[in-house]
Amino acid sequence: AWVEALCRGGKGEYEPAFALIEELLSTAKRMGEFFYLARGQNTLGWIYGELQDHLQAMTWNMQGVETAQEANFAIPECESNARLNLGDNLLALGKLDGAEEQFQKVEQVVRNPRSQDHYMLWRYSQHFFHSYGELWLARGNIDKALAYTDECLALARQSNSQKNIVKGCRLRAQVFLAQCELEDAQQ
Repeated sequence: AWVEALCRGGKGEYEPAFALIEELLSTAKRMGEFFYLARGQNTLGWIYGELQDHLQAMTWNMQGVETAQEANFAIPECESNARLNLGDNLLALGKLDGAEEQFQKVEQVVRNPRSQDHYMLWRYSQHFFHSYGELWLARGNIDKALAYTDECLALARQSNSQKNIVKGCRLRAQVFLAQCELEDAQQ
């Protein structure tokens, strides 16, 4: 149900995704299954973020962080994804300090992973580098924005992650626009 909800959400089929996640959350709570409870909460947060309902998204993403922390998972993937989504919500709402706090917590894992931290690290690292690059651009720090963008693109190209290649290229163009380098931005 969770994988299907992710696929449907990614395709913009939000109503079926919501129905699948609601059923998943109900089952996970009934069974005391925290791994998919945290994933379901985070997925709802992601979908509401896609719909630009950042307040509702924050509620679900915070629940995802809390559930992952309470379950004390051996791997940080669930908590990191929820923190990244929460950071994206805060950034969209102009709460840059709060967003940075979330991104910094994920950066600790990304920059210094333990052996057990490598599960899906390749994927959420791309999200991290893009989002933190957006934050640095919002703060006007062009050099840091470009450095994080480059890290996002390097990982995304290495794994052929088209979505994150596009996000990285778009952010790079935004950085060039901020520098009034129109030709580079267009490329």
